[in-house]
This record gives sequence, structure tokens and C-alpha cells, in this order.
Amino acid sequence: MESSTPQDAHNPLGLALDFMFGRGYLWAERQPISDWITLESLRMEIPDLKFPFDARSGLDRFRHTRAWVREAEFAISEVGLGDLLSEAAATLEGFEELQVRFLEDAAHVSLRLKAFGADSYLSFRAALIPPEPARADEVHLSLYDYRAYGALPYPARLVAYELISSLLNAPGLRAPGRGKSFRVGLAGDIVIFRPLKLLFLHVFPGVGWKLPNLSGVVLESARIRPGVLTVRAVSEDAPAGSRGKGGLVASGEGARALASYEAKELFSHADQALFDGQVRQAIALLGSYRDLYGLHPELVTRQLDCLVADPTPAHLAEAESLRRELVQEDDQSLAAALVAPSLAIASQKDDARVMEAYEALSEVLRQRQDTRDWVLCELAIARRLAPDEPERCAQRLREVLRLDPRNRPALELLSQVYERTGERAGLEEALKRLTGVYSDRQTLKETYLKLARHLMDRQGDLAESRMYLERVLRLDPTELDALHTLGESYVLGGEPLRALKAFGSAARAAQADGEHARASRLYQRVGQIWFEELEDASQALLSMRRALSLSASADDTLERERAEQLEWAGAMCEVLERDDEATDYLTELLPLRERAYELSRGTEDEGDRAGALLGTHRRLGVIYERRRRLDAAASHMRRVLELDAQDEGARRWMIEYLRQAGQPEELIALYRQLIAEAGSAEQSVALREELAQLYSSLGLVEDAQEQLRAALALMPEASELRATLIELLTRHRRYETLREALDELLSQATERQTRWELGVALGQACAMAEAWDAAARAYLQAVQLMPAERASLQGAAEALEALVDAEGSDAPAPMGSQKVGRLLENVLIRLAEIETADGVRREILLRIAMLAEERGDRAAAAEARERARALVIDDEHGAASEGVDRRLDAMLDSLNGLTRDQVSEAGEFETPDTTAEAPGAAAPTPESAARGEEEVGRFRRRFESMLKRPAKLPRADQVDDGSALGKVLRGVRHDATDEGEPPGGIVPPPAQKTPDEAPASGAARGGEPFVPERASESSLSDDFRKTSPNLAPTTSPHVHPAQLALNELEEARLSDDPSRIAGALEIVLELTQADGGELLGSARRLGLQRELGELLYYELEDPVGARRHLEAVRDADPEGLGKSVGVVNALEAIYEEEGDVGARLRLLEARLEQAESSEMATTYRLLIAQLIWDERADAEAASVWLHQVLESDPRHEAAHRLLADMALDAQSWAQAARHLEVVVQVAGGGIDAVETERELAELLLHKLDNPKDARTHYERVLKAAPGDAMALEGVKSCQAALDDWKGYVESLARELGLLLGKPQGLSIKEMMLLKADEVAVALRVPASQIVADAAHIVETHIERPEAARRLWGLAFGLWPEHVEALERRIALNRAAEKWADLAADLEAYAVMLLDAGQRFDALVQAAELHLQHLQDDATARALYAEAVALVEGREPAPENLDEVRRALKALQAGSDDV
Repeated sequence: MESSTPQDAHNPLGLALDFMFGRGYLWAERQPISDWITLESLRMEIPDLKFPFDARSGLDRFRHTRAWVREAEFAISEVGLGDLLSEAAATLEGFEELQVRFLEDAAHVSLRLKAFGADSYLSFRAALIPPEPARADEVHLSLYDYRAYGALPYPARLVAYELISSLLNAPGLRAPGRGKSFRVGLAGDIVIFRPLKLLFLHVFPGVGWKLPNLSGVVLESARIRPGVLTVRAVSEDAPAGSRGKGGLVASGEGARALASYEAKELFSHADQALFDGQVRQAIALLGSYRDLYGLHPELVTRQLDCLVADPTPAHLAEAESLRRELVQEDDQSLAAALVAPSLAIASQKDDARVMEAYEALSEVLRQRQDTRDWVLCELAIARRLAPDEPERCAQRLREVLRLDPRNRPALELLSQVYERTGERAGLEEALKRLTGVYSDRQTLKETYLKLARHLMDRQGDLAESRMYLERVLRLDPTELDALHTLGESYVLGGEPLRALKAFGSAARAAQADGEHARASRLYQRVGQIWFEELEDASQALLSMRRALSLSASADDTLERERAEQLEWAGAMCEVLERDDEATDYLTELLPLRERAYELSRGTEDEGDRAGALLGTHRRLGVIYERRRRLDAAASHMRRVLELDAQDEGARRWMIEYLRQAGQPEELIALYRQLIAEAGSAEQSVALREELAQLYSSLGLVEDAQEQLRAALALMPEASELRATLIELLTRHRRYETLREALDELLSQATERQTRWELGVALGQACAMAEAWDAAARAYLQAVQLMPAERASLQGAAEALEALVDAEGSDAPAPMGSQKVGRLLENVLIRLAEIETADGVRREILLRIAMLAEERGDRAAAAEARERARALVIDDEHGAASEGVDRRLDAMLDSLNGLTRDQVSEAGEFETPDTTAEAPGAAAPTPESAARGEEEVGRFRRRFESMLKRPAKLPRADQVDDGSALGKVLRGVRHDATDEGEPPGGIVPPPAQKTPDEAPASGAARGGEPFVPERASESSLSDDFRKTSPNLAPTTSPHVHPAQLALNELEEARLSDDPSRIAGALEIVLELTQADGGELLGSARRLGLQRELGELLYYELEDPVGARRHLEAVRDADPEGLGKSVGVVNALEAIYEEEGDVGARLRLLEARLEQAESSEMATTYRLLIAQLIWDERADAEAASVWLHQVLESDPRHEAAHRLLADMALDAQSWAQAARHLEVVVQVAGGGIDAVETERELAELLLHKLDNPKDARTHYERVLKAAPGDAMALEGVKSCQAALDDWKGYVESLARELGLLLGKPQGLSIKEMMLLKADEVAVALRVPASQIVADAAHIVETHIERPEAARRLWGLAFGLWPEHVEALERRIALNRAAEKWADLAADLEAYAVMLLDAGQRFDALVQAAELHLQHLQDDATARALYAEAVALVEGREPAPENLDEVRRALKALQAGSDDV
């Protein structure tokens, strides 16, 4: 007997040859034919087989023989059939998420209908039913149990009918033949077909075998079980032992399937009307059946289905009635629960009612354990919850996934919900589960890519993200998005060099394939990484040039991409100061930007396109300006203003350019253009003001005033503009024009203050034009607006005076019916009321008297003169008048025993003529005198209390020196003068006039209590002044105000209130300012002033006030208190806070002069140099101080550090290196020393091209910090520059050791002996890349191929997707004739390849190695067979395919033993 043979290219069915009773049989068992069909068993008899026969050609000789089928059994998998139907349904519009699940003796089919406004789930079942009468090989597939989970546009039976008919017409499921045996019939919801014919026709011709003879073969069974559908057939003359117990029987789904099948006969007329599209006729027929069959389940489901699909009010009411009837009969009725959600939706009920119906349906399905339908119901609920209640939606979906973990619709919806709500962990889990569900390559690739990007966004899962990106690239090595994302992951991970490698490899591959546009984009990204991440503009420009050259030669390059590349190239040239090249790039970019802007007009992209165009013009303008090509720069700036008139920078540049160029005409035109395009009134006003200034400078007064008037028309309240207009027209004596302008403004203004200002200005203009009538009118109008303002009153008085002088007092007034003289008198009266200067008031009153006399009113004239006499002017003392201090002095003198007559004789106090007020008044009685003394005593106590509060005292300039209050305030000044002491005084603040117009005190006369009154007309006599020192009150001691202020200071200290203490200190210092420190002493006063300065700075945060007081202390006592630590430190902090560099330098220089030791002097010199460099960037001045430091200490670390910084800033690399060498030598260790060592190494390597010394310093950094990756990279760069490749490999071994957690690294030998399984999974990819770098160096530079081969093998072992490592190992294995390793590597290489032709070549090479060098025929035969199967039927076929087939046939022939 011939043993079974596996499938190969010549035996795809896996047939074996057998002999029994002189007959030959072909048989097979458990042979997979396709993704969804498995040949469980097959036995075919070979007809007319004569012995002996030639068996050397194998089973291939029976390929064209029509064998007789004796026994056959096929298994159809649930997954495979589901994928086949889903693929076919994907081409249909409106049918989504088709799923097929095999139950016990039935299939459950579900789908999502998205058509005609519907979005609902639908399910039905299918069972295999034997036809009546029974036929040998025919079977009926009956559809039943329709369930809709939402509103449908048509009855569910019609939707299922449409689905089945569309699937049967799909290309992949269309009937293969025209004969009756191959036809698939569809009668309503019954599918009629012959499974045996269809299966054999699908299997045999597809693999090149002739269709066997099926005559005499009967269908023994067709059985649906979970996961598989089996179809078994035997010949009629088969032995009884091989036959089943009976013929074809009904599927075991039982009563439900049979009842549904039989009901189709009962309701055939209604079904026929329904499938003909006559829904209402079907409803009528079904309604007529109600009398016969009552609540028959099949009748009820049909009727509810049709009624809800045609949702008229009558039909909905009937459906609701029927549902209630079902509920009354059975409250758990499935039909009633199924129709409730659809009925609620069709009735347009609120969401709460709909959700309630869905919840009830879900509970019924759960209790019935209808798992598949419960899942559909939950999905329908979740889709309704998703927009408004995503949390509840996610909870529902998680429940579904607990029961059905691979439910694709649930996972997709859950991922969408998580993405919308920002649930990152949930989204990651959902995407990972979807990758295990999808089988379509494109969908799987998109999911991998989405998952990788999501993991990248988490800033920490870059390794896992790269794993998924590698999977994308295995599916499609040319996937640009994946390449970009992989490169970006390296950028995010801080590995720009690896990103460059990834992008560079992809770019070179794309260029080799002729995809210049893609290669251009990849080179562009390489340039961006060089420019942005590594800050190497030179390398970036090289990559960008390559990108530009490729984009120029590519046919499908978009203008947008080329424009972006040109912009990047221009930016790089600007950084490198290559202005000519930058100009070329930007000039080429400009028309692209212009075209893009024109095409975007009126679209949402117009703003972005305009911004890009503006940026290009600005950059070109700046470059041309730098190149001194101002005309070219101006052309671009003009274009900027055309695009954006609000661009402040371009506007200012153009204005300044035209000014410098001496082109006033163009400048005026530019201003007019800008004004026309101004975006706001404020901007227009500013431009008009500038244009007016330009006109004024050119002598065009008329044009200037027009612009100013236009600006004022926009902003009438602008006082500065108004002042400019007035000044312009006044300077040029254009008074009439000024009057017109002000009149116009006055008519437009609405605010009271503005109208008053305009009225005053108009009056002034008219006065300058000597139009006194108009001037008076304008001033008077202003007075009406604001009667208390002096300017308008004075102007009106002057104008009216001019009119009186010109026309006389009896002339008519400019306003009203009065005479001009009378109007002037009224104005002067009002002016006298508000005037505070007594001399001016006296003159005004005298003028009023004159006017009154002129009009004959002597009483008014006398009153005015009387008031003028009351305002006596003292030529010596100015306008000093007798006030409260005089009356107080008189009172205090009276308390000392001075009689009223004595006072009168001394001329100090003149008693008013009381007889005029009360002619019959008698002398004061004793009782009134006692009462007066009591009132005076009370006033005295109040006065003494006031003296205890110096802050409440009046200022010194407000009292007379001879008064009692004056004596107190000045500390009995006259006594001190008599004793020979120098006179002192308090420096007064600016005087404020305080009118004192109260009536005279009766207390001085022994009458009513003292109240200040208007000053007396008498003045003090000289005799009384001489006796004034003796007039101080004896009951109150002479207390200096400063002493009172000191008392107040002590009270303030007890309160701990910094503000109050500062106020008290201010008063003390003010009161002791003029006495030269006699009262307090200079030292104490300076101490208080220092305390005030520190208090203001540290507590009240007033650096200005603090600086004033502290500087005063320093200047007054520079060698004592002024040099104390507190004063100096506070001043230094204030100077630093205010940015006063000069003051800080002077302070440090003063400290330097006072330095007590050389170390302190060195410190101050360093501080001065550091301050000069930091604040003024004056390297020359700072160097002077630093060299003074080095004269005393040539190896001073800080001085050399600062000199190095200055040298670096000046790009004096060699000088900076010398200073850093000294710093490194004298540094005492620590992180600063390590960083200085690193800085010196980078300077030597990158700027001075001295890798030898740089390596020494990098190694010192590594010695101090063994895990410093940057230093290790520096060492490798130095070794590469020195061609020290062995050292480079040692550095890579050290880097690998650090990666694996070994601080001292690995030696080269230890790296060679490393095993892949010794490395943690998370570290294998970076470890592989390090080993690959070492292998590359060993192979190309050290030229040790055996060591390189081992290292490439280790790199591949660490990372099985490392294609470059495998390719290099293959090449080295071939060169070293390591045939076994080469064969294994070629097999692994074939697995990684995606192109069938390349895989074919790799497998053939591996097979040849096994055959020719390893003498392993079995492995070679298997590899040949796999290679042939890969390219079978592909066009074009490989050139050596026939040769491979011959080799395979020879190997098979050699193994056959017939």
C-alpha cells in the first residue's frame, strides 16, 4: 500500500495511491484545500487501471483521469466561511459587520444595515432541511427567526432576501456553471442548491485535476455543528457498514426549524406578496389569517415585522395592540420584546422610552441565554449611548467583550469611545485586541500604525511603539507613514542619530526604486532632524539639497512639498549666512507661494497661504537689506503691505526707507495708501498725524492741517492732536483757518470737558487774530460749560477788556442783552470769587470798583473798594496776613496775665469796633469773664494735645515767627538766638494756601469761645515783635517738635507696624534736617536714616525711597556708618534690582579700595569683571580686571573660566581651549569639573579638529561618570576621526555593557561570547543595533570576517527582524563557505521577505545548499516544493522555475518506491 504523501505543487490534494482487490484507489484524509474547506476523507476508484503500469511519474499521471467517487466528506469551517461571506458583503452597499456563527444544527447570521437612513442590527438563522420529496444530492437552506434591533426601512425578511440574493451574485460566490446541477435557487427565504457538485467543482478544477464522476453518489448527511459544517456523501453501492443509518434527514435544530419551514406553506400567499414588494397586501393577508390561526408564532412575527416596517399611525396602533396582547398572554414573550424598541423608535418616542424597551429586550434575551442576539441588542444600546453617554456605552461594550472577547464591532466601537473620551489605557487595550481580530492586511496595517502612534503619544512606550511599527513594515516595507513614525519615535526618544539612520535608509531605498518623490520627502525629514535636533545646519543643507534635486526630477511632486523644502533650505542658508544661496531658494519659492495664495482665495486656507507668502517676502526683504540692496528689499516690503496693510514692521521699514532715500512724493503716496487701508480709527489717526508732520516739514501747511483736522474728526477728544493743530496754525499765523477748524470740532464734540477745552482754544485763536468779539463769545461759552475754571474766566475778562478799550463800556455785549462793561464786571466778580492770591484779588476788586463807578453804581464801587482794602499787601513780607496764629498768640498771652489794653498798646491785637455791632453793649460781667476763662482753658488743653501730635501741626511757612505757635514749632527760636546758638529751621514742604475767613474769636474778648476768623487789617508793631519771646505760655513748656516726633516714633515701634515706623522716622528726619544734628546728634540721626532706608527696602519694598536715604548715609559718613555691611548690601541689592550697572560698579570699586586682604581684592575684581561681561558684554573692559587677577594668581579658576566664556563668545576657539585647560587642571572635581572637561573635549573635537586630545578629556569624563552616553559618543567620534577602529569596537562593547546594566561595560571578547537569551527582551533591539555597528566596523575597517560573521549573527539573534544583519551574515557565510549556517540564514531570510519572487530565490538557494553541500535530500525537497508553491500561477514566472521543478521531480522520483 502506498503511504499518504503531503501536499506539494504536483499533489495539491494530498492524494495517496492504494490497491485493494485488484483495483486502484486514490484517497486522502484531513487535507486543507482552502481557508474554509478541508477534505476530511475522499476515496476514488481509478477506472480501467491495468497492471502492470508505469508509476515513475507518480500520481500526476492520474490528473486527467475521471475517477469514480466512492466516499467523500468535506468540512467547512465557520471562520473561513465567515471571512468569505464578509469579503463578499464588503462589496455590497449598506451591509456591514456580517458575521456567521455555527450553532448546534443551525447557523446564526447577523449584520448591520446602514441604508435608507437606517442603522440597525439584524439577525436570522439558517438550517439545512431535506426537500420534499427527497432528492439524492439536493438540500434546502431555510432562513427563519428574524430579529431586528432597531427600525428597518423594510421588513426583516425582505432585508435578508436582498442580502442572500446579492451575495449569490457576488463574484466570489457566483454559481460556477449554467447547468441545473450548479444552479443555486432562491425561493423567498429558502436557498436550494446541490452541495456536492459545488464543492467538487470548487476543489478539483482549481488545482488542475479533472472533475471526478459523481454518478451513483448520494448525500448521506449535512450537519451544522459549532465551528464546522460537514457534508458527507457515499456511493449507492457502498457496503452497508460504511453507510449511515438512514438517508438525508432534517437538521437537528428541531421543532423551531421544522415549524418555521412548515409555516412557509401555511402563509405562502402572504410571503409571496411580501417578496414581490407588496407589503400592505401582505399585511392584509396576514390579518385575514388571524381568525384562523390566532396568535400563531410565525404569523405574529410576520405581522409585527410588516406593520413596523410601514409605520402609518394605523399600523403602529395595530402593532402596539398586538404587542400588548402577546404580553398579556406571556409577559416574557420574545416577539413582544423584540418589536418594542422598533415600535418606540417608529412612534418617535423619547430616548428614555426607547432605552427602556431595549433594556427589557436585553433582559429577556439574557434569560433565554440567546447569547448572539443579546450581544446584538447590547451593541444597539451602546450605539445609542455613544454620542451622549460614552461612559455607559463603554460599560455595555465591556460586558459584551467579557462574553465575546473577539467581537470586532464591539472592539471598534469601544476604541472610538475611548478615543473620544481620552481614555488612553482603554484605547491601547482595544487596539491591541483588534490586532488579534483583523485578518485583512490593509486594516491590520492601519491598526498597527494607529496603535504605534498612540503608544508614542504616551511618552514612554517608544520601544513597544517601534515593535508595532516593525510589524507594519513587515506587512508593507514601503509604508511611508510607518517609516515616518519610526523615525519620529527615535526623535522623541532622544535618539536623533538613529532617526537619521532610519530615514536615510528609507530614502536610499526609495531612490533606488525610482520613487523620487518619496525619497525627496524622506531626505527632507533627514535635513529637518539635522537642523532642529542636532543643530548642524551644514549637514541639514546637504540633505535638503538632495531632497530638492529629487523633487525636481520627480513627476508627482506636489508644489506644496517643494515649497516646504525650499523654505527649509532658505532657513538653513540664513543660519549659515549664505545669503546668495538663500536668496536663490526663496526667489524660487516666491512664485509657488503666490500661486498657492491665488488658488486659496475665498477658501478657509486663504489666511494660512497669505501668512506663508508674507513670511517669504519678509525674509527676502531682510536678506536684501543685509546685502545692502535696499531697492530690492523695498519691493518685497511693498508687497507685504499690499497683502497686509496692518503689518507694523513693513510699514515702519518702508517709511524709514523712503525718508532716507529722500523720496517725499512716494512717502506721501505710501501714507495715503496706508490710511486708506487702515484697520482702525486709532491707526488711521496715527498715520494722519505722521503724514501731517511730513507735510509740515515740507512747508505744506494746508495739507498738514487737513490731515490733522481729518484725524481730529475721527477722535475729537485727542488733546495732543488738537494742540499740534493749534501750534501748527499759530506758528504760521493761520488764525482764520484755526478758527474754522476749532468751530468744526466744537460742533462735533459731545463731552463737556472736550467742549470746554475747544472753547478756550477757540477763544485764544480769536484773541491772537484780535477778533475780540468772537474771542469773548468763545470764552463765555466755555464759562457756561465749566463756571469754576479760571482759564476761561481770565480769557473772557481779557477779551471783554479789549472790547471795552475799543468800543467803550456801553457797547453791546457779544452775548446776551447786557452792555459789555456790565458783562465784564460780572465776569470779574466771578473771577474774584475763585482767585486765591490776595494781591490779584485786590486788583480785580479795584477794577470792579472802576467799572461800577463808570456805570454810576457808587454803592457797588464802595463795596468793592472796601473789600480791596481788606486785602493789605505788605511789600516786605509779601502777602502775609494775620490768621489763626495771631489770634492764638493773643489768647496765650492773655493766659499769661497780659491785659487787653497792653495788647492794644503793643499794637498786636486791635479790638473790633463792637459798638458798630451792638451800640448798647455793657462791659463783661465777672460771670461772663469766668465763663470765658473756662472756654479758654478748654481750648488750651486741646491745643496742648495737638502739640503732642507733630504730624497734625501746621507747616512752618503757614505761621508767623512771632506767634505762639511759631515759637513752639521753632523751639523758642528767639531764645536760642539770644544765647548765641545758630538759628535752625525745618525745611518746609511746598506752600499751600489755606484761606482763613472765620469770624474773630470772642474768647479773646472774654466772650464767646475762640473761633478763627478773617485776618485783621492791622499788622504787628516792631515793639511787640521784640517782646514776643516772652509771650509763650508759662503753663506749657517749650518742647521741640522733633522730641514729640521721637515720642511718636517710640509708640510706633511698640506697634510693630512698618508703615507707621517709617512715617515716624520720616517726620523725625524732616524736623531735624535743618538743625545740623544738634538735637539728636549726627550719629544718631544717621542711624535713624539708615534704619529708615533698610525698613523701606526690606519691609515696604520701596527701593527708590530706600536708595535716597541709604545713599545719604553713605555720603554723610563714608568711612563710618556708610561703609557698614547692612548699608552696602542693601544699596547693592537696590542697584541690581533697578538695573543701575554704573552704581553697582562704583560700589564694587569702593569695596575693592577698602579690601582688607588680597583674596578679597581678587574677589571684587572678579565680581567687577563678571558684572561688566554679564550686563554690558564688554569683553575688553572685563579682560582688564581679569588680567589683574591673573597677575596675582596665574591659575585662578574663575578668571580663566570667565575668559574662556568670552573667548567662546568671540569664537576664539584656541584661546578658549587654553583657558579651559587651566580650569580643568585646577578644578577640584565634582559635576562642574566633569562638565568643563566635556566642554573642552567638544571644543577640541568640533572646533579645533584635535580628536586626539579630545579623546583624552572624554575618557576622563567617562572615568568620573561611567554611564555618560554623550561622553561615550564623543569617544567614538574621536576614535573614528583617528581611524582607531579597534578602540571604536571597544567603546561599542562598553556601550553594550552599560545598556545591560554593567557599569564597567563589556570587553570585545565578552561581547563576542554574549548569547541572545542572556539579554532582556526590552533591551534586545537597541543591543542588536550596537552589535550591528560593531560588526560593521569589524567587517569593513578591521577586516576580520569571521569575527564580523559572529557579530552579525548575534545582532540577528537579538533582533530577528534585523534585515541588514541577516543580509551581511548571509554574505559572510557564503564567503566563508559556512553552508549549514548559510542555508539556515537563507530560510530565515525567506520568511522575512514579502515579495514572492525574492522568497522563491532564497528558498531555492537554501534547497541547493542542502542538496549539494549538506546532502539533505528531504529538506531540499521540502524547500523546493515550498518555493514552487509560492510562485505557482504567478506572472511573470521566475526564469529558473522549470529547472526547480525538474529538481523537485527528480527528488520525488528518487523517493518513490512503487
